[in-house]
Amino acid sequence: MRNSFLYKGVLVATALCVVPAALAKSPKGGGDPGGRTAAVTRGTSPKETSALLEQMRIDAMSVENDAGQLEMLVREGYFNTKQDDAPLLDNVRDEVNQMNRLLSSLRAHKAEASPLQQAIIERVAAPAIEMAGTTELAIDTVNNDGTHLYTSDLPGLADSIYQEASRVDQTVAELDKYVHARHEEQQLRRTLGLKGNP
Repeated sequence: MRNSFLYKGVLVATALCVVPAALAKSPKGGGDPGGRTAAVTRGTSPKETSALLEQMRIDAMSVENDAGQLEMLVREGYFNTKQDDAPLLDNVRDEVNQMNRLLSSLRAHKAEASPLQQAIIERVAAPAIEMAGTTELAIDTVNNDGTHLYTSDLPGLADSIYQEASRVDQTVAELDKYVHARHEEQQLRRTLGLKGNP
């Protein structure tokens, strides 16, 4: 888990450059600086749904990183008080809230998504909702036991948040792999002059 922080950080940084650009270029995005939020409130096409799912994955990777750091630092005794953990936990809370806003919009416009996207939306729903509940428990733990965090259940809660975020990340990654494989297959069929649907 700890070894993947750097890799995930690079993926998050790369994705933060790509997804906002895709949303800004979408017909409904309108180039609005708050395009991510604007796109969430309207109906979505399959292309926009993909961009929103990818944004959800970016947020999930960021949650994985923050939750992993939080767990490691509390277990190793670097964080002992409420003030020490506040920035990481605040980031997790904000990212989880954003993910659930995205999920809400995706579910509201699920009929406009492709069948595969609909299945992915349903598969990410449970871990996203569980993550929100676990994050709330972690915040309550910090608020109620802020002076003895190393003896609290905060490391276990951080690990649960990490695992739930990882489920969202992996589920959307599976969609990306499938879409990429289908695109390559279609290109190969065109190159070989094959007709009809596979």
